[in-house]
Amino acid sequence: MFHRRFIFYLIAIVTLLSGSGFSVELKPPPPGPTITISRAYSYRFPVPYGYGLKMEYTFDLHLDEAPYRKGLYITTEYSPDGINWVTDEEQRPLSYNWDNIHGEGDFACGPTIYNLESDHTYYLRAILTYTSYNDRYEEISNVVQATVEDYSELCLEEQIAEKFAPVLHRNLNDLQPMHLANVDNVGWASRKVFDLLGSPYPSNGINKYSYFHWQYGWKWDTWGIGQSFAFFKWDINDNERYKSEVIGERPLYFHVYKKGAYYYAQYWYFLTMNDIRAMASKHDPWHEGDFEHVSIELEKIGDNFVPRRVNFYLHEGGWQYPASECWWGSQAMNPGGAFPQQGYDENHTHLHVWIGANSHASFNYKEPIYQLVGKDNSVFTDNVDYTLGYTGVGPGDAYYRWDYMANLGEIKSSSDTDGDGYINAHGYEWFEHSETVPAWFDFQWLPFRGQLGDYWCQHMFIKSTCTKSPPSPAFGLDWLTFSDNDGACGGFGNHDAYFFGIEVATKQFLDPDTGAVVCTR
Repeated sequence: MFHRRFIFYLIAIVTLLSGSGFSVELKPPPPGPTITISRAYSYRFPVPYGYGLKMEYTFDLHLDEAPYRKGLYITTEYSPDGINWVTDEEQRPLSYNWDNIHGEGDFACGPTIYNLESDHTYYLRAILTYTSYNDRYEEISNVVQATVEDYSELCLEEQIAEKFAPVLHRNLNDLQPMHLANVDNVGWASRKVFDLLGSPYPSNGINKYSYFHWQYGWKWDTWGIGQSFAFFKWDINDNERYKSEVIGERPLYFHVYKKGAYYYAQYWYFLTMNDIRAMASKHDPWHEGDFEHVSIELEKIGDNFVPRRVNFYLHEGGWQYPASECWWGSQAMNPGGAFPQQGYDENHTHLHVWIGANSHASFNYKEPIYQLVGKDNSVFTDNVDYTLGYTGVGPGDAYYRWDYMANLGEIKSSSDTDGDGYINAHGYEWFEHSETVPAWFDFQWLPFRGQLGDYWCQHMFIKSTCTKSPPSPAFGLDWLTFSDNDGACGGFGNHDAYFFGIEVATKQFLDPDTGAVVCTR
């Protein structure tokens, strides 16, 4: 009886309100969640992921209007035809705003071997999974397309680089840590540039992707030669000296190219300090930072690439040896307890290199040791330990460690797009301008024309023994040239130590066992 009476009164109230012109409006539902792929493109991932596709996406749960919603995860999918979908990554955390479709395997050439095909266009989508109260739902993004590029040539470069990757022996007297430095991270920590006269330039406006590329007043940037002459030195922060990169971000840079009938594999490594003196004070360096490299000349015989000759680079010059006189191991980064063998074979493909202490000079086993005698009678001698790690002198892991190999690619000149005689790049006009190729290598320092690191030449007319810090590899010694020994003291390169046209020092080479002078340049 009570229920009937309640319903009667409820109907009466509604009828009365309707007759008076009063209406009840229901609040519109909140907008649904959205997920949008904003960009999709071909991308090169580090080893072991390889070459593939990358998508960038955003999502919005509209929590201001629906605070009861909760995002769980995002799943990404790809399709070769837009009909059949393959799940790439399930339950990716919401904190990411990107995902990648990539190959698998030991080499960074996975897509050409595994799940992706070169030159094929794929459809991509992302799925947002969320809860509304206690129910679970999915929201599918827009569908975009991206094409996997043909990386067959680059895959060959990386396979060559992996096969001959060197073991870099470290001297126990070296103040530098046991890891290689990451140029990008060192540069980002510094962000300080000096002109030729030592005047500093402000770092405001320099970001992680352009710290070598900027313009200040009438001075043009360090990436290219602009409409005014500019020469810059990049300073390394004091706390970055003798510092290496953290585990996981330690690169070994390489550059592979073909010239004539032969292929060439260069391995570049960056150390944050160079000091060829007796190291009385680690804060009184010869110069900051140094790139160095070794270069292997390769001949393709059947399906194999076989080393012919090796160039070991010292200080603006070096020595060349037949591959049969070099030392080779069976593992790239862990020589273990076995001494490498002299002479190459397909079971011993990794070149062994001995690095001078607190230096960058790279030596073949038992190679004559570099010495510089200044005109002020100062003597600077590389400290090389050829017994390191094998006769009880030091631990068996005393060598420079690295995590992955980074392909430096190439550089190219920008073009004159408007025909006025000046190069156009980044909103400015230049007499000359260089950039990395392809763009996704993104090594901002590779076309840098200044010096990588400060150097001490303030007293050059008193001591007359200073040397400059190095430029980037692309503008360093023998980027595209494999130098031959010219017969003068057995090596190649700069035989005279001059600075601004003034002879400042004499180069000598010492017997590694007796210390006697073998030859003088």
